[in-house]
Amino acid sequence: VPDFIVLITDGAPTTSNSGGDHAANAAAAATAAKAAEIEIFVVGVGTTGSTATYLETSIASTDPPEHYFDAADFVDLEAILEALTECPNGG
Repeated sequence: VPDFIVLITDGAPTTSNSGGDHAANAAAAATAAKAAEIEIFVVGVGTTGSTATYLETSIASTDPPEHYFDAADFVDLEAILEALTECPNGG
């Protein structure tokens, strides 16, 4: 069973344990997780164009590219989370 992270966020890093550039720190943590073969699925809720792009290109796993999902509201969020729980190859 592969390890994975489901991250639900507005895409605007506002704090990190390392201080400094919070967006860069989040991207570095995502890169480390990916290097450890952890898939990262990201659901952006209420994102802007730039934060959605940041989440899709810097945080979410990109192979396959279907690891970023944009949710306009919590109804969309529920549908996305339900879809993530389904196994595409039947188990």
